Amino acid sequence: MDAGVSGGVSKLRSITHTRLLTGVSCAVLALAFSLPAAAQNWTGTTSSDWTDGTNWSTGTVPTNLTAASIDTTSPNVTVLGVGGAETGSTANLVVGTSGLGNLTIQSGSTLNSSGGTLLGGFAGSVGVVTVTGPGSKWNTSASVLALGNNGSATLNIQDGGTVTALGGVRLGSSAASNATLNISSGGTLETTAILRGLLGTKQANFDQGTLRALSNNATWVASGFIGTQLNIAAGGLTLDSNGFAVTVASPFSGVGSVTKVGAGTVTFNTAQTYTGETVVQSGTLALTDTGSVAGSSRVVVDGTFDISGIAAAGSDIQFLAGSGAVELGTKTLTILNASSIFSGSITGSGALAIGGGTQFLTGTNTYAGGTVIAVGSALRIGDGGTSGSIVGNVTNDGTLTFNRSNDISFSGNISGSGSLRKLGAGTLVLSGFNTYNGGTLVTAGVLQAGSPDAIGSGMLTLNGGTFRAGTSFINSFANPIGLGAVGGTIDVNGQVMLLSGNISDVGDGGGLLFTNTGGAIGAAELAGNNSYTAQTAVADGVTLIAASDTAFSANSDVALGATGALLANGRNVTVRSLSGGGAVGNGHDTVAGSLTIALPSGTASYGGVIMDGDLGDAPLALVKAGAGTQMLFGTNSYSGGTTIIGGTLVGSAASFGSGAIVNDAALVIDQPVNAVFANAISGVGTFTKRGAGNLNLTGTSTLSGQTTVEAGRLSVNGSLANSAVTVLAGAALGGNGTIGSTQVRSGATIAPGNSIGTLTVNGNLVLAPGSTYGVEIAGNGGSDRIAVSGTATIVGSQVGVSALDPQTSYINGQRYTILTAAGGVSGTVAGAVSRSAFLDLSVDQQPNQVDLVIQVKGTPPVTPPTDPGTPPVTPPDAPPAVFQTVAATPNQYATAVALNTLPQAGGTLALYNSLLMLDAPGARAAFDGLSGEVHASAKTALVDESWLLRNAVNDRLRAAFGAVGAQPMATMNYGFSADLAPSVKGPMPALSTDRFAVWGQGYGAWAGRTATATPPS
Repeated sequence: MDAGVSGGVSKLRSITHTRLLTGVSCAVLALAFSLPAAAQNWTGTTSSDWTDGTNWSTGTVPTNLTAASIDTTSPNVTVLGVGGAETGSTANLVVGTSGLGNLTIQSGSTLNSSGGTLLGGFAGSVGVVTVTGPGSKWNTSASVLALGNNGSATLNIQDGGTVTALGGVRLGSSAASNATLNISSGGTLETTAILRGLLGTKQANFDQGTLRALSNNATWVASGFIGTQLNIAAGGLTLDSNGFAVTVASPFSGVGSVTKVGAGTVTFNTAQTYTGETVVQSGTLALTDTGSVAGSSRVVVDGTFDISGIAAAGSDIQFLAGSGAVELGTKTLTILNASSIFSGSITGSGALAIGGGTQFLTGTNTYAGGTVIAVGSALRIGDGGTSGSIVGNVTNDGTLTFNRSNDISFSGNISGSGSLRKLGAGTLVLSGFNTYNGGTLVTAGVLQAGSPDAIGSGMLTLNGGTFRAGTSFINSFANPIGLGAVGGTIDVNGQVMLLSGNISDVGDGGGLLFTNTGGAIGAAELAGNNSYTAQTAVADGVTLIAASDTAFSANSDVALGATGALLANGRNVTVRSLSGGGAVGNGHDTVAGSLTIALPSGTASYGGVIMDGDLGDAPLALVKAGAGTQMLFGTNSYSGGTTIIGGTLVGSAASFGSGAIVNDAALVIDQPVNAVFANAISGVGTFTKRGAGNLNLTGTSTLSGQTTVEAGRLSVNGSLANSAVTVLAGAALGGNGTIGSTQVRSGATIAPGNSIGTLTVNGNLVLAPGSTYGVEIAGNGGSDRIAVSGTATIVGSQVGVSALDPQTSYINGQRYTILTAAGGVSGTVAGAVSRSAFLDLSVDQQPNQVDLVIQVKGTPPVTPPTDPGTPPVTPPDAPPAVFQTVAATPNQYATAVALNTLPQAGGTLALYNSLLMLDAPGARAAFDGLSGEVHASAKTALVDESWLLRNAVNDRLRAAFGAVGAQPMATMNYGFSADLAPSVKGPMPALSTDRFAVWGQGYGAWAGRTATATPPS
């Protein structure tokens, strides 16, 4: 320090200071300015007001041509802005020359210093300047604003205040200096540089403060600051490059954040140690040399973050977010603690590494150096929207997720021990050669594999999404497939997919749907040991082919679409149940196959077709296992036979193909219409006939289990000789075959034959009270008959006659044997019944047989019925007969009398017997139809209405001759063209002279006729 002092501070002539300053270029900065003898010293005599001249030693306020020194705070500190926004000026300015100086610029005031500025001059001095409040400013010249020469200096910029230092700001100088820069609460320092003095103590504190560049500077914040000398508090620091390119060559420290704003570039060429966020709002934040923000808790980029200039191979950050751009150059950016979305773009030839946490990328990223995902880390491409992509290869030891609502393709190769997840409604197409082995999860949308190699290895788990074969999917897909709680879809896409891996549940597994979106026909060939438990749905256009016995899960219910298909392909396959439509076949040329339905409980219905071959003709067998009920409603043609080892198999006569049936559980034939059933039935199970139709059983069956006729009619025209038969109320049993011991319960009917025939009971027969034995009379004099090899027990059953022999006369009675029992007949027949109003029926019960006796009833009444008011008519003498007993009109009576006399032979006998089987209403209708009454009625009507024609002719003759009583008659108008007006309107008047005329007249009348009785219908 070289200075001359005489007569106190007021006599200070000059201060000259030269020191070496450290910086990027190690330049020498010289500070030299002098205070003239007439320098103005602050006295503060009157007040704190800068603008009051009485507070200055010269009695006047300093100007830009005068130097000023503030070296005392007593009696008043120095304040610019006491009375509001004010403006002050100085040339050189020293605050704290050798004592204590304090200057406050406030209330939006401005101080312009055109010369040198110094705070803390001589040793022991203290200089403090505070710029506070919105709009408050201190503008310094191109000379350096020096904080701490040999003394202590503090510059406070706060609460919206601004300091503009065109020559930069220097902190510290000599070993005795102590310099502090505080920028807080919205304060701003605009400067060309922040310089570090060689010696002394220096400290810069930032707490919601701003540093703004005023020019390009490669050492904007000089090097050499160490430790916490550039400290950022919780309020943070804003770096405003203001359109320039500036470099920070020393580290910022502290817990606060750094926010980069403004156009231009701020470069960190040394490692930063602050732990708060790094926010790039605009412009560029670049890292070069050893620059790093690895300690920053978050990097949020809405401008540009450029690491291309670093010396190392890569740079670490903790977190990446924002919507801006990241420039990699050839470097690798590693995100160590990712947990947010970056919607901007990452470019360059470098790489991206995820070292921890989960990073979301929703922008279009074109970096070409590949991606690395560490163990325990995750990279998510997209976040459910329509954006997000990467290119290049991925080394995945963590989790790679694609989540897009629209379609995306990825052609890079994916390797590593990690997993891949497909989320979102869109389609992800993988076309690379992928070797990752951590498995694949699809929860939504479609994952399309260009080849089996596109999925890597490990389990493919479907939990709400679709796995689709690409158009070049030609090899076997060996990955195991897992089904999550929601299940999934496999889309064969017009291809033939060979799925050789096992398909199983993952937790509570959901269903599996096979679809085909790529063509009319597609197939999935299953070769694994499949065990999943939820439904298998096969959509239209999909064929499911077995390549192993366990190809179709025995735990899965299979539902086929209308054009879906299931092929056993020569395998013995098992499903839990079968439903829907479509087709089930063997599909193999030479090797027989079987399908087992192992439904453990409940009921399933299948309406499709079961056949031997779709692609081949080798037979298919059907096996029903499990305690549940499987219903078949299709017309099936399989020939390998049917085996029922558990539960119930229900179908119609057309449901069981052409093979034999081995029934060791329960067979139900539900036949709504008449049909023939030729399959032979064996086994120890039960057989039940349901449905309103007649089931004609023609096969020779050895079934030893119970047969029950619940509804409709069972006609046994083959054999059920070993099966006990029970006929329930409303049902019927018939046919010409053989059955086992039989019970016909109340309300049920046994009616042998198909028209006339004998039903053989291989055992005992029980006819319960209320049951009916229906009998038809044969044309050869015989009748329906039940031939019982054991005993026949009749407990009040009725015999019902439904038809007579048309060739037999019943006037003198007829007898028919309708039941024989080798073991004897016990019990009593309740009687014989018929709908006939004219027959007497009786039963002659004998020890080993039952005969039916039929004859015509006795004589008719003496007089026929008459109408009220009509004199009685005495009928003619007639032989005793019965038909007139039901006549209600004279015409019916007369007809009935005539019918009584029909000859008892040929066609007249047939008519007579037909009438005998009618009830009273039916007989009356027949009498009306045979009476001929309609012919007489028609003639009567014609004669009665003939007066209409007669009167019309007579009226015309009387009118022509002017006879008395004649009706006036107009002459008819002649015709005219329809498109012209008529020449005469209205009736033409009578002519006065005789001439030719045309006469025409319409006539008609309403009439009613009342007969003497109800007319026939």
